[in-house]
Amino acid sequence: MNYDIIIDQQIGWGASSANYVLERLRELKGQPVRVYVSSFGGAVADAFRIQQAFREHGDVTCYLVSFVASAATLLTLGAKRIILDPSCLYLAHKCSYYIVELGQMNEDELREAIARLAKNADDLVTIDKVAANLYAARSGKTEEEMVAVMKEARWLSCDEVLRLGLADEVQTIVSADSQIAQALANISALGLPAIPKADVSEEDAEEDDADAADEAEEEEAKDTFNLGVSEMLHSLFSKTFGSKKKKEDTNQNPQDNMKEDT
Repeated sequence: MNYDIIIDQQIGWGASSANYVLERLRELKGQPVRVYVSSFGGAVADAFRIQQAFREHGDVTCYLVSFVASAATLLTLGAKRIILDPSCLYLAHKCSYYIVELGQMNEDELREAIARLAKNADDLVTIDKVAANLYAARSGKTEEEMVAVMKEARWLSCDEVLRLGLADEVQTIVSADSQIAQALANISALGLPAIPKADVSEEDAEEDDADAADEAEEEEAKDTFNLGVSEMLHSLFSKTFGSKKKKEDTNQNPQDNMKEDT
């Protein structure tokens, strides 16, 4: 199966970023879009933008393969259809920040750090509420039910995902040719120069054929020349060293005869 978009890396990077996906959807405006998804997640902000773009595009089908987690599940919620491969494992969980607080702190600094962390926790409550509402809108469950699923933070089987209403069906999915397709997609997403395509006209093809014929004739001429040189050297070698050997044999015969006479 050919996929229009392949999301199999960290969400937010390269061809798995919102900017790239939105650009591809603009190119495919008015067309059905098939999206291959196999990712452990990434940036929630990108996932929210991608799911909204899928919703606005309309005719998007997401094919989920192997481990699909976190932000990778969120972005699929805007698709018209969600299809699971039997290998799919699905993980919805509460959102998180990467927090690092290092160094020695006095009382004031500790209270400031606690205040910052408390604000981060409040922000996560809001983000989780948005995520839970997206899951609920797709599944028909309540926000509270989906928050409970997110709190469990465990891998769900295909059957569980279907029962929750987060996918439409299970079917065997042909894997994407990730290496080539993803490399080409990342070249585009990262703004690198496109790989030039071969564009050979009929006239160029005829010239190439003529050049190939000339090269073949040249190789044949070289082979003929090399063979002639080889034969000439062989003949010269035979005449020179053959005559010398014959002369030596002639010189030795009288001595051999003398020994025999003795």
